[in-house]
Amino acid sequence: PRLADFEKALGERRWFGGDRLCAADFLLYHLLEAHLMFDAALFDALPTLLAWIHRFEAEPTIRRYILSDRYIHWPLNNTIARWGSCRDECPTPLRERLEAEQATQ
Repeated sequence: PRLADFEKALGERRWFGGDRLCAADFLLYHLLEAHLMFDAALFDALPTLLAWIHRFEAEPTIRRYILSDRYIHWPLNNTIARWGSCRDECPTPLRERLEAEQATQ
């Protein structure tokens, strides 16, 4: 599906499953966060979807986990891939963005 299809499916709901965070939100977050990393401009015309991504990351338990030492951002891909298969030497743009936001609060 196209990213616009996900925005349409979300509609005005808080989460993909309705009022409560569910397994679908976790699966879709993983997929959409990777797209955001590849090309953030993809979300320029998708404000509802981008807001959903930020809302997911702002959930207190999720945010604590992302900022913790237990969070493993990589690999995005399997170890045979040329891109996104590293672990320790790869950047963590999500963690860096959240830490920057936290520093300004």
